[in-house]
Amino acid sequence: TYVHECQLSCYALKHTENIDYVFNELSKSSRRTKKLIIIELLGIVLADSEYNELEKTFIENVSTTFGINPYELSRLQRWVENFNDIVEQGIDLINK
Repeated sequence: TYVHECQLSCYALKHTENIDYVFNELSKSSRRTKKLIIIELLGIVLADSEYNELEKTFIENVSTTFGINPYELSRLQRWVENFNDIVEQGIDLINK
């Protein structure tokens, strides 16, 4: 599903134990794909409305590997947070 959503039809999944290898390989992707990956990862780490230091460090390391500067990362994070808020508001509206 993720491959389809990100329009990565040529991507073939390879099993690996080394997460650094995975992100180094993904760093060869287009800028658009890198931003999509960061957005998806932010969606995962922010899903519980907590953003601990371990998660923050992980996201920052991936962003650095992808060449995403801190300002751009901050913009992506704000967008994900706003999107999560809108989804939560929608759920509240539907359930009331």
